[in-house]
Amino acid sequence: VNILLNSSLVIHKVRSGDEGWYSCVAIKGESAEVPQKYSAKLRIAHLGDLTRDSFEPPISTDWTRVVPERTEFEVTCVPPPSDPAAKVWWLDPRGHTVSDSGPVRVDETRLIIKAVRPEEDAGNYTCVAENMAATKTASFELVVTTPPSILLGPLSITVEESQTVTLNCKYQAMPPPVTTIQWFRDGKLVVPEPNRVAIHENGSLTISDIMLEDRGNYTCQINTIGFHPAKSKPAVVHVKEKLKFSPRPVNKKLELGSVAKVYCKASSSTPPVIKWVKWGKVPEGEEQRMLDRLPKNVQDINGTLHFNKVQVEDKGTYTCVATSSQGFINATIDIDVIVTPKFSVFPRNPTEAYEGYPIMIHCIAEGDPKPTIKWDRNSNFSGFDPNRFHVLENGTLLVQEVHMSDGGKYGCTAGNSGGLKREEVTLIVKSAEGYRPVEGPGPIEVSDGESSMMTKTFIITLSVATAYMVLVIGLMIWCRYRRKRRKQAYLTANGAEGTDT
Repeated sequence: VNILLNSSLVIHKVRSGDEGWYSCVAIKGESAEVPQKYSAKLRIAHLGDLTRDSFEPPISTDWTRVVPERTEFEVTCVPPPSDPAAKVWWLDPRGHTVSDSGPVRVDETRLIIKAVRPEEDAGNYTCVAENMAATKTASFELVVTTPPSILLGPLSITVEESQTVTLNCKYQAMPPPVTTIQWFRDGKLVVPEPNRVAIHENGSLTISDIMLEDRGNYTCQINTIGFHPAKSKPAVVHVKEKLKFSPRPVNKKLELGSVAKVYCKASSSTPPVIKWVKWGKVPEGEEQRMLDRLPKNVQDINGTLHFNKVQVEDKGTYTCVATSSQGFINATIDIDVIVTPKFSVFPRNPTEAYEGYPIMIHCIAEGDPKPTIKWDRNSNFSGFDPNRFHVLENGTLLVQEVHMSDGGKYGCTAGNSGGLKREEVTLIVKSAEGYRPVEGPGPIEVSDGESSMMTKTFIITLSVATAYMVLVIGLMIWCRYRRKRRKQAYLTANGAEGTDT
């Protein structure tokens, strides 16, 4: 801020804080006259920005306004905050100032188009606000729409299930996004699905891997903003059911001696004929051959195999063949004959053991395939000390040295491809104080009345060996006795001959 020699006030680079009243006061020397004072107010000229909210009604985020042809259009440009007041006017798409008369005119800051024309009136309109501080502009695009029309609608079609079908809909309308295309099936909107149902920009509908549920009446609809939708006549889509298994037969495991059924179901546009065949066993290296008939205990009733008491011979390869006017299909499966696990020796429940001594808990199962035996303690399969717990080949659990903490519930599970069977036994561990183990052939103590397979085997083996030894000794005594008698008879005969001589 500077004061010149002529008392003029100069403000360089005026800022908003400089705004306000300024007074020039004149005082004449030592005169008693009242000083002369002149005041002036400094105002800072400014002009705010024009935004989307400067238009009433507001403009969309993409700075466009869509209106149908031959309709009246009005929009007001609200002047931004300014000082001094800004002057506002409109520019048409050709950059000319819009006057206050004619089909396109202004009324103060309002733009008015009496009847919008697609070619003449479409384009960018600009609102201009200006004062001594600046000039600000904001533009929007006026899109004039025309009514849509369908030139050629979809045609009815018949397709086979799982094929691809395309329905065409040729139309005339404004380009997207002003115009959208929709398809309806039996009055319900068709929703696009990735890799299966697609609606293209040219209006066509493509359905890949068509299903029976896709059949129906299809209609295409063209929607343009500002007009009623244009709808095509319905086209009927017929879907012929494909010959197929429903469901496809799968490999089966049948219990020996049971009554069982194996299903084979198929469907098509015409009822199919379903038949089962069995393949016979052939020497290794040769191809299988189809048997003339099924096993005697097996019947094929309308595509269902009925097994009356499953036999081992029923095991093998079977093929289901479905035939219709559309051709034939087949599915081959393997049928296995199994015996689910059955316990031949059950663990004794409860089982008592003495601390510090060994114990055997027997659990033997039979089945085909041979079942495997798994033991668990309190439902924990990994809670065994491998140094003390051993599972023998026949499934028996051997505890070489029982601890008090070994008490609890033990589970024996026998399993094969036919299923699982489980038995539980409670092991009660007693103190060994005052206990005297029963003398036996081995180090394993067997409690009174317990059917120990190991003890039985040892007793049988010992009995056979004893019997064999008794037989051998008896034969030796008998042979020695017989030789002695022969020798005596020989000597007696020779003595008699010597006397005669």
